[in-house]
Amino acid sequence: MLEGLRQKVSDWINADPYRRGFGIYSALFISAFAAALLIVLTFPEFSITEESARSFISTSNQIQATILAIVISLTLLAVEMTASKYSPRVIEIFKKSATLWFFLFSYILSIIIGSIILIQINGSNSPIPTTLGTLFVLVLGMYLSLMLILYVFNTLDLLNMERIVENLVDLIDTETISPQVDPFQSVFDVIYGAIKINDFTTMSTGLTYVERRFKQLIANGPANWQDDYISFRLFDDIKRCGFLLIEKREDKYVFEIITRLKTINEWAFKEQRILVLNRSCSAIEDVAVKACEYNLVSVVNHSLTTLKETAKSIGGIEGLSQDDGITKKWRHTLFSFVESISNIGKASVRHDLDTSSQKAIEILDSLGRYAIEKNLIFEDDFVFKRIGEIILEYVNRDKTTLVNSSVQMLQFLGEYAVDHNHSKEALWILDELRKIGKNAAHQKKAQVIQRVAGAIQSIAICATAKKRSDIEANTIDLIVKFKLIYPALFKSGKGVQLFDYNPPDTITIPKEEYDLVFQYESYLVDEYLRPPDDWEGDYDDDGTIVISL
Repeated sequence: MLEGLRQKVSDWINADPYRRGFGIYSALFISAFAAALLIVLTFPEFSITEESARSFISTSNQIQATILAIVISLTLLAVEMTASKYSPRVIEIFKKSATLWFFLFSYILSIIIGSIILIQINGSNSPIPTTLGTLFVLVLGMYLSLMLILYVFNTLDLLNMERIVENLVDLIDTETISPQVDPFQSVFDVIYGAIKINDFTTMSTGLTYVERRFKQLIANGPANWQDDYISFRLFDDIKRCGFLLIEKREDKYVFEIITRLKTINEWAFKEQRILVLNRSCSAIEDVAVKACEYNLVSVVNHSLTTLKETAKSIGGIEGLSQDDGITKKWRHTLFSFVESISNIGKASVRHDLDTSSQKAIEILDSLGRYAIEKNLIFEDDFVFKRIGEIILEYVNRDKTTLVNSSVQMLQFLGEYAVDHNHSKEALWILDELRKIGKNAAHQKKAQVIQRVAGAIQSIAICATAKKRSDIEANTIDLIVKFKLIYPALFKSGKGVQLFDYNPPDTITIPKEEYDLVFQYESYLVDEYLRPPDDWEGDYDDDGTIVISL
């Protein structure tokens, strides 16, 4: 109960510390004088001798001076210890503490008043009655003793890191923001200090207050440069928190950093703060890539999930594929999120985090299917090339199994595009398969290029079945080029020697040869759709099959 009352009084004073503090301390001095005067008037026969008055006031001044010296020393020591433990920025809170300055001023003023009364007592014809002056010093001393107790509680409250962070956050204001100063630096210095000494409670509290203040600053509608600058500074500071935690391998708390960014994303999307989303996206990517270096799989996967959820929210905006200014900004933001997912996927491949890289591809696959399903038609490929980039990393690092499964995913995605009459998307997917096959050929990886050719052929079969002649022609053309330019990679058997094989990317052949191979590949595609009429007749009664060349 007493703690709750003290907290309410403290909050009331902190709402307007200087004005309310001045009122409280003025009332203290006035009431002390009024109490002394009341005693003198009520008990006129009560008197204090000059000798007793001098002795009491001298002792009172000495005690107050001693208390003042001790309090100042202990306060400075406490501030120094807190500042060295967390950040020198803590000193700013004590320098701006109204309670500290009013406390010092009251004790100094009390000592001065006591000295003046003492001088007047020693003189002749004293204008201040000895009894009244002595009682005033006595009552004032009692009040100041009470204020000492309150000051100690207030100082302990100021030394509470939650209160320090809250006070530092309150100092951040749009009126004082300038390009030369990081508005959040003072708060994050404390948060960095907390991370270094494993005080994660202070870290969490600081991030909570910073997020709340950031939303208030953005909601107040600062100028555009301030809006972007504030976002840049905040996410750069949060990113550095993530880096510190990653280096300490505190994946649990890095997870919290990503969750904090996720809540900011949700708020920014709701408030349509595109700049904030872009900055947040970059911060999440940087933290996740750093986490890849330390094999923090849970952090990487959580980052991918966070980016995916925001990307899907953006993808659900009506008219996203239109060309007006607002939707263009949202479209570019969507592209940024997809690119970040791809970059995290590539970093996962480089650090052998196979589950994370596969998760990135699966997310991109779902986003690609979502775009096709929702008929989000864009001028540029924003997702399929990102899948291709991750697969190329697989090829470069000789992860054949993952290459095959990922190429199959591209194949299914291409068939999905054909099924939904999205020719442009199907052609983009074919182009990614071309890049993968070409890269595999340069590295003499026959199994990969054969798998790529098989994926292209499957898309060709789907296009033929759907009577999409344009896609069918492109797929067969691509297969023919692979087989004519890199013939050795399509030969079966262990006798194929590839160590001396350095094929060019361009060859010149007779047109008749190209047409012949093209017709043959077209025939193979047709065979899948229209097997021979006498297929069942090839089986004999004894369960054997007759095959011939």
